[in-house]
Amino acid sequence: MGADNHYAGVVTGTAIGNYFKKNFNCQFDAFISLEDYGVGLVNEARMSGYRDGFESVCGAGSIGDKLIKLDAGRLEPALAKMKDALTTLPNAHHIIVVAINDEGIQGAFSAAKAVGRDADIYAGSQGAAASAHCDIKNNSHWIGATAYFPEHYGEIGVPYLLDLIKGKKVPFHLNIQHVAVNAANIVSLFPDAAKC
Repeated sequence: MGADNHYAGVVTGTAIGNYFKKNFNCQFDAFISLEDYGVGLVNEARMSGYRDGFESVCGAGSIGDKLIKLDAGRLEPALAKMKDALTTLPNAHHIIVVAINDEGIQGAFSAAKAVGRDADIYAGSQGAAASAHCDIKNNSHWIGATAYFPEHYGEIGVPYLLDLIKGKKVPFHLNIQHVAVNAANIVSLFPDAAKC
């Protein structure tokens, strides 16, 4: 019971692809992937999902050698490593940044703002956690954050649990329905964001 990690990446990767297709004809300068190597297969599934989702819109192989992987999925490493990455890309103004969680993107935007480059990055994250709701709502460059809706796990799990008690077969995987959250839909999905 839980997340489909690869599909969770695909959801927001596709949203970023659609945004870049509509606004920039799929043209971009770099694709920075803020990963967390310590979580192993979960990291690989989510982060490759972003790339698969983006390329499903902008074409297979469209990321190519523009991919930059950094072990910086949390706030502090993202702050430090994004400043360095931006220094190596002085003329880049359409930089896609994805992270294994919301924290990494919060760090990326903080780093970019510190060096006057926050308008140059366009981001996607995983989680859509309450701590990121105001950032997602108010930052037009935060293109999407895949929601995991842990508050709805019981709504999925309990009916299947009752089926098991009755001796019925249930699916082996029970996955949450992931959604790309953005400024346009966050209040309808998470009413607390109306306070931001």
